[in-house]
Amino acid sequence: MTGNVKFFDVRKRYGIIIPNGVSVRDRDQHVFFYEDVLEGGKVSAGQEVEYSLLPNYPTPRALAVRILGKVAYVPINQNPRKAVAHGD
Repeated sequence: MTGNVKFFDVRKRYGIIIPNGVSVRDRDQHVFFYEDVLEGGKVSAGQEVEYSLLPNYPTPRALAVRILGKVAYVPINQNPRKAVAHGD
């Protein structure tokens, strides 16, 4: 399965994936993952990932998360254009 990382908390070492084809508002289908299941380094919000689900778990939880390397979107609070100083 594939999706995009909604957010990743570096301090708490967990994140949420929004599966492809699932609405941001449909939170009961978002996939939870811990840092220890990441394959291939650090992950950031908006990054595309491939994952497999932990079977027989009451809520969607990733068993393995592989980073595909593409950033599908930049969250509005992390948009680099908004960080540019005006008047340059």
